[in-house]
Amino acid sequence: MTKGYKRDATCVYCGATFVAPRVDVTYCSKECSRHAGNAVRRRHQPVVACVGCGGLFRQSRSNRRYCSAACCGRAAKDRANERGWPRQEPHRHLDGFGRPVNPDETPPDWQPPEAA
Repeated sequence: MTKGYKRDATCVYCGATFVAPRVDVTYCSKECSRHAGNAVRRRHQPVVACVGCGGLFRQSRSNRRYCSAACCGRAAKDRANERGWPRQEPHRHLDGFGRPVNPDETPPDWQPPEAA
C-alpha cells in the first residue's frame, strides 16, 4: 500500500519530467511556478506612454502614469513651476532641534522655539 498519490508529469513551464506528489501539481519547482505566474501577469499589462517623458513602459497598475519615480518627481517640479509656487529651500542654518547651527550666522529674524 502506497501513501499519497504520485504520477509522472511534465512541467507546464519548462517541459521537464518529474514525479508529481498530487493530481493538481503542474510545475516541477517553485521557481517554474513563479516564472509562469509572472509571465501571465506581464501578459495582461498594457504598454503605455509615460506622461512625463513619453517613453514606453508596462503599466503594472491602472492608475500608473509615469515610467519611474524620477520622472514623476520631474513632472511634479514642472507643475509647481507652472503654477508659480515658490521653491522651498531647506533650513540649512538650523539643526534638527530648531537651533542655529552657527550662532555667528544666525538669521536676523530667528527666534528661539517656545518651551512647551
